[in-house]
Amino acid sequence: MKHICFFGDGVTQGLGDRHHMGWPERLAMLERTMRASAQGACALDDGPALVPYNLSVPWDTSADIALRWQAEASARLQDHTQAGVVFNFGHGDMVDIDDDGVQVPLWDAAAYAESVICEASLLWPVLWIGPTPVAASGGFYQSGQRTYHLTCGRVQAINDAYGDIACRKGIPYLNLLALLDADPAWQQAMRSGAGLFPSAAGHQAVADIIHQWQPWRRWMDQGMGGGVALRLRDLPPHTLLTPKMVAAGY
Repeated sequence: MKHICFFGDGVTQGLGDRHHMGWPERLAMLERTMRASAQGACALDDGPALVPYNLSVPWDTSADIALRWQAEASARLQDHTQAGVVFNFGHGDMVDIDDDGVQVPLWDAAAYAESVICEASLLWPVLWIGPTPVAASGGFYQSGQRTYHLTCGRVQAINDAYGDIACRKGIPYLNLLALLDADPAWQQAMRSGAGLFPSAAGHQAVADIIHQWQPWRRWMDQGMGGGVALRLRDLPPHTLLTPKMVAAGY
């Protein structure tokens, strides 16, 4: 049995999904269905093939996740031999709340992300899922008296930065922008969710892509590294800019 922690913001948490599942739980259901098909109905009696822990918080930034992920993952994974961590964030950093500007500047968001990913990869196997596209016209979300606005350009910028970091560090990175941005079905799912959070169909589309992604399939089909008993420690300082950020003048 595999135990996996999912850290992210509102998309990973499942906002927009009328069934209140989100793509992590839908991904787990795909694995259960595949296992039952391969081994027969009796496989369901052996317990789930995958235990997902969705530890996502809407509008969490990379800085927020950096403060909490290690303690939360340790509490759930350290006693398991088949364990891993999946990250999917970025919207929380780049969103503009009430026209006050982005929550975390791009260069700081990249530095926080690099710290999180590098620390996590020393402790467990790690997969990094890039941010999902917003609607072509941008995404708006109203919650109480607050207005959230996210543009395609800001999502593209942070996706490029994350891709550079993942390439340099050798971390598997799934570029969802490249796979979903031009997909009419995805754009329809985004319109159903005001351009920021996909409908249930959009969450299912993300789950379907990850389900077939080669690094994920290696986890599911060939096994994962074991969990470890870890000592909490301060995150190391990181100020490195990615090449694309330098070229853009950051």
